Amino acid sequence: MIKMPTMRGAVFAIPAMLLAVLVPLGLMNGAPMPPPFLLLYMSVMAAALLGGSGTGLLAGCFGAGTVVFCHVSGIGPRLLVGTIFSTAFGILIYLGTGIVLGLLRDQRDRTLLKLHEAEAELRLRLDEETAALEASAKILNVSEVQLDQAARIAKLGYFVFDAQRNLCTVCSKRHAEIFGVSSEEFISMVAELDGNRLAFIHPEDQPEVREKYRRLRAGEEIDMEYRFTRSDGSEGYIREFVVPYFDEAGKAVRGIGSSIDLTEVRRTEQTLLHTQKMDAIGQLTGGIAHDFNNLLAVVLGNLELVEEQIGEDTELREEIDAAKGAVAQGADLIRNMLSFARKARLQPRQLDLGKVVGDVKQWAARVLPPTIEVETRADDDLYPVMADPSSTQSALLNLIVNARDAMPDGGRLTIETTNLDFSAQDGEESGDVLAPGRYVQLAVRDTGSGMSRADLDRIFDPFYTTKRPGEGSGLGLSMVQGFMSQTGGVVRVCSEPGRGTTFRLFFPALEVGQAVVRNEAPPQIEVPTIGARILVAEDEEGLRDLLLKMLRRSGYLPSVAPSGDAALLLDQREGPFDLLLSDVMMPGRLQGPDLATELRKVHPNMPVIFLTGQGGDHAELAETAHGLRLMKPIRREALIRSIECALSGTHILVDPA
Repeated sequence: MIKMPTMRGAVFAIPAMLLAVLVPLGLMNGAPMPPPFLLLYMSVMAAALLGGSGTGLLAGCFGAGTVVFCHVSGIGPRLLVGTIFSTAFGILIYLGTGIVLGLLRDQRDRTLLKLHEAEAELRLRLDEETAALEASAKILNVSEVQLDQAARIAKLGYFVFDAQRNLCTVCSKRHAEIFGVSSEEFISMVAELDGNRLAFIHPEDQPEVREKYRRLRAGEEIDMEYRFTRSDGSEGYIREFVVPYFDEAGKAVRGIGSSIDLTEVRRTEQTLLHTQKMDAIGQLTGGIAHDFNNLLAVVLGNLELVEEQIGEDTELREEIDAAKGAVAQGADLIRNMLSFARKARLQPRQLDLGKVVGDVKQWAARVLPPTIEVETRADDDLYPVMADPSSTQSALLNLIVNARDAMPDGGRLTIETTNLDFSAQDGEESGDVLAPGRYVQLAVRDTGSGMSRADLDRIFDPFYTTKRPGEGSGLGLSMVQGFMSQTGGVVRVCSEPGRGTTFRLFFPALEVGQAVVRNEAPPQIEVPTIGARILVAEDEEGLRDLLLKMLRRSGYLPSVAPSGDAALLLDQREGPFDLLLSDVMMPGRLQGPDLATELRKVHPNMPVIFLTGQGGDHAELAETAHGLRLMKPIRREALIRSIECALSGTHILVDPA
């Protein structure tokens, strides 16, 4: 369609208009032809190409008008205007050229316009998409920051594993921190999961890790937990969950995983498990100790009664002494069992560990062969500690015996004590959970065979031993740990196969100005109080009958009851009594302390002595009832002395010996 010429387009038709006037004038004045017609034709072409179809039509009309004028006037070349046919052809040439070339120019302009519009639209879209991408990038950056913050808050790590090349290509800082390295170091460390790079994983867990990653490459999700060794040599636990990412062909090309450090969780679980196990063993031990001590009390009491009747028979007396020695050994065994179960009743004193170590050489020769050299060292001015002297020596003896067994071919045993001021900063730097404060460290170091990591993890378990049957019970180190726990201290051990073992016992030091409770020695009483009425509550029949005999022979008037409930009824019928002698744990509603409380509602000043075959909570329960406490089996002499102390109003704070 021909467009109307614009003002700008009409300008391009002016040359054609001028030539349309000049050509006829030139022809009439004898100018040579055809150059004027050629110029006119070229001006029409130029007008059409520059101005479009409307301008081309206008210029073509000027050219056609010139042809018609020349034909009518009879001027011009005959080839162009001589005949009607040639004149019509000339008109057609000018008009056709102007229109066709103008239409081509219009088409070009429309095409260029569309191109410009398309370019503008493309630029607009590009700007919009660029802005959207920039906004998405900002959102993604914020999301990545938030994801990283959320992962750090949740203590989660993340990583990307290339399943085709067996490479870790992305590793978050938190994931690397779990292993004690940087992100770059971790990527290098696990460059080939199927190669030697598995060396940092616990040997027992390596096959499972290798198999799990094989499944990941096969397109399966994996969820696994394994142990590993950090760069500092410590062992850790980690859990990983990895999902595969597939390409268009459905092949797993990478795995995207998250990780969490389970080290503290597993350590807490192990500690809790050990605590629960020790509690269970303690309950079992307490029950066994109660029954066994009752039996020992019956045996010891009857031996003492027989001993009174044999006169000067030396042979029988030796046999009785041997039997009493066996009873004492049984009582010591029960005490040791209560010790590792942390239920033993200790008698803490202010103690100088330097003196304890200084005395080692005097008695160590009895347990050590001459092939073992003993060296002792003690710091000057050691802090005083509160500890049970007997249990301290027993703990030291257990460690010395262990060192002896670790050095069958001889070696060196070093025992030393040092003051230690442990701060919170020291704990952060060393990773030790030792509470800040002042300690005295007792270290026992040998040059023996050492222990493996597996043995170190179990050395404090009751009945665990690496010795051959008959060479050890596996209770020694358990008793050491139980004693230190009751003392408020801790035990640390380090060992390496072939390099020896070092045990460190940390005793809390007494603070400056801290009061020390000293146990007063019981008064020496020569003559018993004859005729005192004693109420005896004991559920064990054999021990109850024995107490009845012992008290009668000592001049007392005992009345016995098989339970706390029965003893309360007996007091209501036959009371008041001068003293209550009661077991702590008995069947029925009233336990020993409960019975004492009920009786003191009626007899506020009644003295009470508790007999117990257990330590720990039961002994503390007895003390809350404000009574004396005797540990079964009790010798008759100690029992009578305790009764006299109670009747005279002298309260002793420890087991009478």
